[in-house]
Amino acid sequence: TLLYTIKFEDTKTMNKKIILNFVGSLDEERCLLQSLVFTRSVNVNEFEDYLFKYIMCYPDETFSYVPNLNDDTLAESEKFTMERLPNVIREIAPDLMLMQAFGFETCGKYRRIFENIGNPSIFMGPKTDLHLISNDKALTRKALESCGLASAMAPGIVVSEENRDCVHDLPFQFPVIVKVPTLEDSKGVTKCLDKDFMLTALDMALELGESAVIEKFITGKELRTGVIEDENGDLTLLGIIEYDVEPTSIRDYDMKFGSGKDSTGREQIKYHLGSLQFVDQIKEAKVVEKVKDVVFSTFRAMDIQDWAVFDLRMADKGNVYVLEINLFNCFGEFGLITRLARSVGIANSKCFDMMAKKALRRIKKTNNGVNILSSLQFHGDISA
Repeated sequence: TLLYTIKFEDTKTMNKKIILNFVGSLDEERCLLQSLVFTRSVNVNEFEDYLFKYIMCYPDETFSYVPNLNDDTLAESEKFTMERLPNVIREIAPDLMLMQAFGFETCGKYRRIFENIGNPSIFMGPKTDLHLISNDKALTRKALESCGLASAMAPGIVVSEENRDCVHDLPFQFPVIVKVPTLEDSKGVTKCLDKDFMLTALDMALELGESAVIEKFITGKELRTGVIEDENGDLTLLGIIEYDVEPTSIRDYDMKFGSGKDSTGREQIKYHLGSLQFVDQIKEAKVVEKVKDVVFSTFRAMDIQDWAVFDLRMADKGNVYVLEINLFNCFGEFGLITRLARSVGIANSKCFDMMAKKALRRIKKTNNGVNILSSLQFHGDISA
């Protein structure tokens, strides 16, 4: 049945490029729900030259091929194991893949698997290595330090169980922030006003992850912006958001997401879209130049390709610091790149088309025009 469905769809859309979206999470249910929120916000009718298909992944390490992401479709879909996944992908024969899944393990481990099945260039967007680094704030800090850009981040240290005792003797200027490096959306982020509270937060962080980051809290504005790279390698600064956060506060998880139930009673995560306050790039030219200098330097030093979103703090004196680098992008209403690009007059369909064509050229360059996923031979029967 699955084989028939895949081939039947292809006969109707032979002139369109197939974009296979990898959705859900193998990490946990919360990440799966977040992935669905973002991917469901994509209006596929915006992209006339492309056909969107979906592989769902679940925390029990099963998968399903689905034509859409409706609740009923997901509930009725046939699930299969990892052993069948290569054959399913071969039958779909995507031109490109787009990682829409959430979770540290999912975004790292399974991108590698797909690349091994086909080609490292099969994914739109930044390289897998950069996803692994950006998903870990400790690795991000170390990478920027190795690139000579330590000043791009707030002063801080990476702490593990091995060097935890040294923290007692270090002089800290409070307040500080303690972070669990591999958690997302402000999970595991604690603002600490004194050393006792910091040590307690550090112990909690080390229970949740292998390391923790302690960094100086930057009093000031919380900003977010994006950068895209065009066909010629030139960078464009997208809109700059200034969040409605007190200078002495942080933007926490509850400011980003809410929860509820869907029609079946299943837990559902809702993204707080809200209105965004964009910095006037003419009136605030000095702010724009400082932001541009930091994010462009970081983009180049980290060897990022296609796109990136940067969370920033701007201190009262005007210095700009990178809080984290986000490489996820869904090209939907909730997509960060989508909204940031639109604010400077770049249509979502144009941005997507440019990124898809860039990725297709990378494949052509490495494969001499051959779609490896459609030509590889796998053992076993997809319909078994």
